[in-house]
Amino acid sequence: IAEVLQSRKNGKVDEMRLTPFLLSLINWNNLHDPIARQHLPSKAELSDDDFSLTKVWEEPEDFADGANRMIQQKYPDIILLRLSNTCHSYCRFCFQKERTLQSSVSTKTGDEEFNEALKIIQSKPEVRQVLISGGDPLILTDELLLDRLHKLATIPHLSALRINTRVLLHNPFRVTPELVAQLKTLTEKSWKNRERGIDLKIGVHFNHSQELTRE
Repeated sequence: IAEVLQSRKNGKVDEMRLTPFLLSLINWNNLHDPIARQHLPSKAELSDDDFSLTKVWEEPEDFADGANRMIQQKYPDIILLRLSNTCHSYCRFCFQKERTLQSSVSTKTGDEEFNEALKIIQSKPEVRQVLISGGDPLILTDELLLDRLHKLATIPHLSALRINTRVLLHNPFRVTPELVAQLKTLTEKSWKNRERGIDLKIGVHFNHSQELTRE
């Protein structure tokens, strides 16, 4: 593992992050365990290949807030909003890992940057849906996450907020009854205080049935 993490050609050191819960799901007697293969560094990552990168998903013009890189817009009615810069665990396949581990492409996610993002979203009446991502937005505290969501819910032309997360695999205990109750209250209030309320959705990410646990 150390050999793989220290062998990046760009001179930076890669990182590994695993939660205790994630580790508990790995079958260490199975060399091809699907959860281990997604999260543990492999020497196969050091092998040369014949692939070439001709175009990246992220283009500078996609970022409505410039160097902050908090807002990305590929489609007229949908905005991707990154609320965090890190995750509970790091997936080896994730292209976002370059953002969370390298400062040269990091997203600035402080109050000032969020307020700027909020103003940009408010100025785009054609936007109907905000995809809330990161990192993982559920790595934020309840207080901070709910503050961000409440402010988004006041924008009249938004009809849907979707929180994208892998927390149900990495740390399902993060989803507490208190958080669920607060999200329910936020949604109910939006339907009382607006002509049309906010649909709040959780976008989950599972790759294998072994990830679907009782927790």
